[in-house]
Amino acid sequence: MKQKQQWKSPNKANSFIKKAGFVSAWSFAGALIVFAAISFARLMAEDAHLMKIARQFKCICKMNCGLDVAHCFCNEPGGATEVKGMIRLALKKGLSDEAITALLRAH
Repeated sequence: MKQKQQWKSPNKANSFIKKAGFVSAWSFAGALIVFAAISFARLMAEDAHLMKIARQFKCICKMNCGLDVAHCFCNEPGGATEVKGMIRLALKKGLSDEAITALLRAH
């Protein structure tokens, strides 16, 4: 029966394990970076779509800023933040731009 090959020194075995660990860690880090880049690109596309719709409406905040909803950040009831949230929800539901615009005009 052939004997199992032994490492000549324990340091070589440890070195192999460390290298395997580094490769695994770098592979995992690379996968995370790719996932983050894809997620970031998706969010940027969603925000661009949201802003396209939000530019059609003026904000109703008490500051009378005169900004459209896309560029105002007020937290007033019925203000820009609330309207952007409604648009984001409608986009997630799959509504068309025209349906979202009609919904906001009725609101």
